[in-house]
Amino acid sequence: MHVPAGGLPRTLRDAARHHWHHVVMLGWLSACVAVYGRHGGQSWHFVATGARSILCMSGDDPAGAPCGLHVYAQHPDIQIGPLSLLVAAPAVAFRYRDGFDIARVVMALLGFVILLLVERGARLARRTDPGRLRLRVLLASLAFFPAWADLAVGFGHLDDVLALTFTACAVHAVTRGNPRTAGWCLALATLSKPWAAAFLPLLLGLPRGTRLRAAAHAVVPVVVAALPFVLADHQTLRAGSFRIPNAAASSLRVLGVTDATPPWDRPAQLVIGLLLGAVAARVGRWQAVIMLAAATRIMLDPQVYSYYTAGVLLGAVIWDIQVRPGRTWPLWSWAVFGALFGVRYLQLAPTTLGVLRLTICLVIIVCAAWAPGLLAHVSPPRRWPHPDLAAPPGGPPLPAQPGPGSVPLALDGDDVVEDAREPAAAGPGRAGPAARHSRRDRPRPAGG
Repeated sequence: MHVPAGGLPRTLRDAARHHWHHVVMLGWLSACVAVYGRHGGQSWHFVATGARSILCMSGDDPAGAPCGLHVYAQHPDIQIGPLSLLVAAPAVAFRYRDGFDIARVVMALLGFVILLLVERGARLARRTDPGRLRLRVLLASLAFFPAWADLAVGFGHLDDVLALTFTACAVHAVTRGNPRTAGWCLALATLSKPWAAAFLPLLLGLPRGTRLRAAAHAVVPVVVAALPFVLADHQTLRAGSFRIPNAAASSLRVLGVTDATPPWDRPAQLVIGLLLGAVAARVGRWQAVIMLAAATRIMLDPQVYSYYTAGVLLGAVIWDIQVRPGRTWPLWSWAVFGALFGVRYLQLAPTTLGVLRLTICLVIIVCAAWAPGLLAHVSPPRRWPHPDLAAPPGGPPLPAQPGPGSVPLALDGDDVVEDAREPAAAGPGRAGPAARHSRRDRPRPAGG
């Protein structure tokens, strides 16, 4: 290892320059975990009960009670996917605090992994300066990690943690144009938490010819995994109609619904989330699908749990880092953090909080799906589809974005590249790419 005089080794200097923000992010994440870990694991007992029941461990169920595939029939209050229960089982087997001390470390670190995936996706697009990208990721983490620590450590919702982690993996796969991985990641997200099915419109960000195959990878594993539970005990279907109290500050109260989880509520969350995501993807904003689905969930949910905000924040972070690279400050991440997560600390009447929550969700939905300019679409960089269209050796590269004097060339599918015109000052004998192509395609005179 080369060590310059009076300085650090070159590899260490490069690591410090490229990863300093990761060190700061880990420190901030640790501080958030320490704050929310004082009274952590508020909902972990649901995970522990389900994990013991699905593996027929001795615990909450009386002797001789059905277990295994009967878990949802015996515990309809467990709104957790089977994958989350199986993942939690090794930690629960340790018995001490039902394994929460082990699980919360892993769940907290998954938030850091999510931001690494989002940053990696932005680097693949190569739309921004690396230094500005590091600063933007760091600023976004300052808003994201408090909500993530509340979800992972404060409440201990392993199902939501896994669902959002697999969804971030799906976004990364769509960015890379990998339909199989994107479909499987969404399937794993849905098997972790059923409401993640609302993220299915993310697959509309893939090329047209691969979307159906990706959808099959996303849907078929879920059906195959759910079928044994239904066949083993038809009472499993009761879990979908489990009702929770309607909080006084919920948006449903503002809409005139006072009953505990109306039978139409869960299907409406899913259908409206899917429709809004499809609309956003149709106009080229597939990265906004997570924001739309999560905001719909908050708007139509009878409860007002603060950990719901983590889903909307993940969508805002993805938008700020991967789609809006021109700004250093992650505007949407901080706006969502202040509007949805910070509102819980306001000393307002429940009805006022419900109106405020409904208004914020509607603003997020309208802006993410339709507002022109505010969330302008940024198309992914195109690859040259044919070697004849590449820049000549030693010559200037063809422009990746339309410029003055450029003429679009229509190619197969949606790909469009620009035919650069040679500047007038190029002089004789310096014909540009367009001139060379036109000379090559021009018919030769007879006898020539």
